[in-house]
Amino acid sequence: MIKPGKIGFDFLIKKTLRRHFSEFSIIDAHYIIQKIAELLTKIRIRRRRKIRERRYRSNGFHHHTAETAGIGSLFHSKFQKKLLLQILREFKSARNGFFANRLIYHYNGERIVDIIIPQYMLKTNTRSILTGIVIITLIGLGIYFAKHEWDLQALQSVPAPETTPITEIIDPTAPATAADAAAIPSSPTAPEPAPAPAPATTLNLEMPFFTQAPTGNWDYPWQEACEEASIVMVANVYQNLKLDTNSFNEELLKLVEWQNATFGSYKDTTLAQNAEILKANYGLESVVHENPSFEDIQKILNQGHFIIAPFAGKELGNPNFKNGGPLYHNLVIKGYDADKMQIVTNDVGTRNGGDYVYSWAVIQNALHDWNATDINQGAKRILEVLPPTP
Repeated sequence: MIKPGKIGFDFLIKKTLRRHFSEFSIIDAHYIIQKIAELLTKIRIRRRRKIRERRYRSNGFHHHTAETAGIGSLFHSKFQKKLLLQILREFKSARNGFFANRLIYHYNGERIVDIIIPQYMLKTNTRSILTGIVIITLIGLGIYFAKHEWDLQALQSVPAPETTPITEIIDPTAPATAADAAAIPSSPTAPEPAPAPAPATTLNLEMPFFTQAPTGNWDYPWQEACEEASIVMVANVYQNLKLDTNSFNEELLKLVEWQNATFGSYKDTTLAQNAEILKANYGLESVVHENPSFEDIQKILNQGHFIIAPFAGKELGNPNFKNGGPLYHNLVIKGYDADKMQIVTNDVGTRNGGDYVYSWAVIQNALHDWNATDINQGAKRILEVLPPTP
């Protein structure tokens, strides 16, 4: 109810707008009020107007001279002022209100107010928008982390067998030289090997894991250092180097420098070059095996020998890799599960690469030594690294 003399009519209108319509700028409230006033002055209410006018006057509502200036002067009667307040206060009903950029009000079933508010007069509800942004951000982060967690669980859903120290595997009677190891695949000229016990159904040789970017820097040369990282990991076990993250990184960089001086580049080394790196830097012998079978890998690992294997990186399909994976990639094969036909690796190309399990079908398909013309045409071979002789 309006109480003449207590507050100005202009102020009351602005207060009503501010209370019900946070979308409007208070500075431009006059525009809205004037538009409504112009519409109301054109309405001929006749009898209803007279009846209501008499009712309001009988209740003590008389024209107040203090309100004749300003916005109040736009109205011909107290009734129109009262009706204006009624319109503003009822704008939140189902049929009346602020829709997009329009003010709509119905009176006695007839739409008497329909004002299009210019876009520049609409005030952004900062608090509501910020709240919405925060909620959307939280939902987005929740979805992202849930998906990431699901991906991680999917990666770990195939558990690797329990690890076994190589000291429990290496047999003093097993081949200890490259010549002896080369005789593992059957050959017409090789002597018939002595009967050997059947390989274990599952095996996972113990090996500390490092990525090719041990300090987390994936810029060059670490981006191309999968061969070096695989070699250093094997040497760390065989030579009992007891490397930590920093010393592992130092060893990796030493190999990069050695290759630049010896080969002219450290990038994309072949298995033959990896064998040369092992021999020159760590005194380790190695043997290349062509077209290895799953059984060949079983035999090699059951002697406690690690395998360095080259791949067409994108064919591995590792979801941890960015952009589908590198063109050429090396990793260490350290175990298997014969029942599931799975290969256990230390994949230096991802921080999730420790004991990473690939199916034999993926390994067999992606296995390719370096070929500068077409990596998918590279020979299928692996490098068996022999432990040092006593």
